Amino acid sequence: MNTNSPQRAVIAAALASSLAIVTGIGTAQAANPHEDVRITFVRHGESYGNTSQVINTSIPGPVLTEVGHQQAKEIAAEVAGRDVDAVYASVMPRAQQTAQYLADELSQTVQVIPGVEEIQFGLDGMTHDQAGQTLFTVMGSWLDGNLNECFDAPGECGTEFQSRFNDALAAIHKSRNKNSVVYAHSASVMIGTLLNDPSHDLDIWGEDTLRNTGIVTLEGSPRNGWSIVEWNGEPLPAE
Repeated sequence: MNTNSPQRAVIAAALASSLAIVTGIGTAQAANPHEDVRITFVRHGESYGNTSQVINTSIPGPVLTEVGHQQAKEIAAEVAGRDVDAVYASVMPRAQQTAQYLADELSQTVQVIPGVEEIQFGLDGMTHDQAGQTLFTVMGSWLDGNLNECFDAPGECGTEFQSRFNDALAAIHKSRNKNSVVYAHSASVMIGTLLNDPSHDLDIWGEDTLRNTGIVTLEGSPRNGWSIVEWNGEPLPAE
């Protein structure tokens, strides 16, 4: 894995610029490590990358289409009724654009959080059809416990992704917010949550792929562990 690639440098710069925001959230008082919280992940609205069917996991990446903006408005109206006390978004603009509608609805500020940005596939420019087998093979391997499996450079390994995603969960938990909403991306949300709760049928990510503005909800804490309680907006009973 080439850790000195331009893509890594861009990610590092984006993370550094937003770290002060996230760090400042939890400095007033450390969270009770035993306290469970709810984190609602929302995939961004339709982007120009979605409509082109061409992979682009670079930062900043494609922005929302007009349809994506409408989807963002609609999901904001729905999620606003969930007693939300914090709105987060990944370092990618399409997630921040989607989040802004909820933040405006609640008179809050979108807090940019590193770690939940899309998985770096190293396959930019390929169509989903061309890259599909590689995507399912590598990410499926991660869910099977082979986190040392890597996408070809400048893509990332399972260990790298799991570490950054879990760091984001820890930062959100430390903020002491009981009910946070995090706007992020299809693969990062599906794989990140399933790695934290492998008790469900792991084929769900291929059989019920997260749609634009689809919702996955986690409950728990870094100390107690996490449980997926909602997938694509539908309750997901414990197995």
